Amino acid sequence: FPYTLKDAEQWIAHCSKQKPVLNFAVLYKSALAGSIGCVPKTDVYRKSIEIGYFIGEPYWHLGIGTAAVRVLVNYIEKQFDVVRVYAEVYEHNTPSMHVLRKNGFHLEGIRRKSAIKNNTLVDDYVWVKLLER
Repeated sequence: FPYTLKDAEQWIAHCSKQKPVLNFAVLYKSALAGSIGCVPKTDVYRKSIEIGYFIGEPYWHLGIGTAAVRVLVNYIEKQFDVVRVYAEVYEHNTPSMHVLRKNGFHLEGIRRKSAIKNNTLVDDYVWVKLLER
């Protein structure tokens, strides 16, 4: 917020050029429920990839986030030569931590007071899944 229609159009244009695809819409019963994506790391971190996702509030508690993360991790395993998938979660977002735990991620560490969210200093939880290679 604020996120305009122009912002959305620019994001879709950007994503449509990605090869391989890095960002996806999350659909539920043909409705847009959220988005999910990944950011491959480079140089000395090239065996790692970060994931992020958003599920709209009307779609919470339906298992959509858990399913979307599972599908994305499967896609990452097939498309990228990485061994480490990770996500960063703000301290108050326990539902997201639950989604990651259900997908085999483990809490690697907590970066204390490392982010500012809504003008408040918060902890950042780093969740990791190591892939079998």
